[in-house]
Amino acid sequence: MTTNALSDVTSKIPILSSSKEYNDWALALRGRAMLISNIWPILMRTKGPPTKPKDDTKDKVVLAYETCLEKYEVAHLKAMGLILTTVDQNLQLLLGNLKVPGKVEAGDNQPPPKPEDMFDADAADMWDFLKKHFERKDGINAVIDLGNYTRLTLSDSEPVGSQLAERATQRARLAINGYPFNDHVVASFILLALPPSFESIKTHFLDGLEDPKTLKLETVTAHIIERDQRVQSEQSSANVITGPPKAGNKKKGKAKFKGKPKNKDEKEKPPAHVGIAGRKVTGTVTASRRRSRISQEAVVPSM
Repeated sequence: MTTNALSDVTSKIPILSSSKEYNDWALALRGRAMLISNIWPILMRTKGPPTKPKDDTKDKVVLAYETCLEKYEVAHLKAMGLILTTVDQNLQLLLGNLKVPGKVEAGDNQPPPKPEDMFDADAADMWDFLKKHFERKDGINAVIDLGNYTRLTLSDSEPVGSQLAERATQRARLAINGYPFNDHVVASFILLALPPSFESIKTHFLDGLEDPKTLKLETVTAHIIERDQRVQSEQSSANVITGPPKAGNKKKGKAKFKGKPKNKDEKEKPPAHVGIAGRKVTGTVTASRRRSRISQEAVVPSM
């Protein structure tokens, strides 16, 4: 199908923006998808990518596999394009950032995916997400999302750019559920949510502000991301220069005395001396008494 033909098909599908248009949108998209080869089976998961042949397979089989894989990828891209071109901008952003748990295809000798392994959504994932989202009553979750969005704060312990992208996804979800925010309101939320290390940016935009509607979301986010990237670059440069701390690089100091601690009130006694006769003479003995003892021991008794 040519680009013009695909454009003619999508022009007859209403743009999906809320639950009010979902039923008409789903019926129209289903009918148009059936007119395009292999699109509807892909959305229903009844047709998937071809099974990869083994390594020792003949060249003819490998060539046939590559041809089938190329056809499937083209059809899958058309299925994604059919959905993304018939939803509004908020849903496009939401679907573009949609992540799903990993899947293991049949025949692949792979361990089951871990819960933390998330991958970009394919066309069938997008179709299932929209169906689940608009066919259920989501009023309570919408109110909870609103509360989380208005109370959310930004942190400088992780890249601020990724946090802003997450807030954009939350904003799109709120708009779908009936809580649209203008750009200047979102810019105000972002400035108030900045951590103390971004105080200079907050002051730059809020000091002397007369009309909040003059706040430009693009300008605010550009200043924040530029400052965040500059700080991260400076930290990376500092780590390269200093390097990680070396293990065992401890400062050498005097060895600490491990004996019994001395009492501060106790006077230190001088070392003991040994007399001529092998007797121990303590330091408390006066010099005259030492000489007296020495003279007595040196006298030879008369016969």
